[in-house]
Amino acid sequence: GAALAAMIGEGTLPTHVGYTFVRILTGLLVGATAGVTLGLAMGVSARLRRLVDPLVAAVHPIPRLAFFPLLIVVLGVGETSKLAAVSIGAFFPMLLNTVAGVHSMNPVHLELARNFGATRWQMFQRVLVPGSLPLMLTGLRLSSNVAFHGTIGVEMVGSQTGIGSLLWLSWQTFRIDHMYAILVVIATIGIGLAVCIRWVTVRAAPWLAERPADG
Repeated sequence: GAALAAMIGEGTLPTHVGYTFVRILTGLLVGATAGVTLGLAMGVSARLRRLVDPLVAAVHPIPRLAFFPLLIVVLGVGETSKLAAVSIGAFFPMLLNTVAGVHSMNPVHLELARNFGATRWQMFQRVLVPGSLPLMLTGLRLSSNVAFHGTIGVEMVGSQTGIGSLLWLSWQTFRIDHMYAILVVIATIGIGLAVCIRWVTVRAAPWLAERPADG
């Protein structure tokens, strides 16, 4: 507690938390948006799905931090490579869950929309997105977790700013009290992300939030 209070009083901790938050939110926004867009396209296009599925199957099992050295070579050692690594991590859960969400829809709903003369945009807006929303929100929850973990990992191995870099520095200098304080902060951020995703779920699909928790 004393170490945590001292780090907050010095201004060190809030500054590094700010860097971490920006990386999490930016990576999540970029990765999840790309995942939803490609996932919906793959869900409705069998040709695109056949083309992309082998690439996803090949790349998805690779640990996200394994991309980081390559991204540094391509994008440099600055902020862009870090954000790209976080975005890649957030991309795959969103992509896979969006595709699964489209496939889980009842085909009758799409057929009824066609029979009533719905345009392609109306089908997308009023049938496809609402029908796949439950699994898309699951993907968002998973993507936020991966973005969080990825940010901490990237900061530990390749950054001088952020909570991850503070954690690594405290280990290198054997400041055990700082390590525990930073772990408390990391846990608090994780809880905060879960609350935010819960809020998004309530706003976007209140009927999902009313379901009892599994298990």
